Amino acid sequence: MLNVAPKEKEEFAWEGEAFIDAAEFQPITVFTRNSRRPPRLVRTMWFDLPGLGFNVAYRRQEDGVWFPSGFGREFQVHVGPVLFFNRDVSISVKNSEFERAHVEAK
Repeated sequence: MLNVAPKEKEEFAWEGEAFIDAAEFQPITVFTRNSRRPPRLVRTMWFDLPGLGFNVAYRRQEDGVWFPSGFGREFQVHVGPVLFFNRDVSISVKNSEFERAHVEAK
């Protein structure tokens, strides 16, 4: 497992974990999230996106190439006191039936 975090604690960036295949040094699963929340004034007056990030699963293809096999995440959307907009968002994508492209150029 490999942990990733921004060097500066105050920076708005991604942090998370990556699980690496020990034999081929390729990512198997990557989990990310925001490294920190927006300031309280921004969260209360405008918007907040708790849980924002992504999860990506990779799978080795027959020809040895590693490719994303799935993507997903659940997070919330909160928009300020004027609009009263609160939603739970769920995203799930599955990749399948890959074909390697054969290209010739002259």
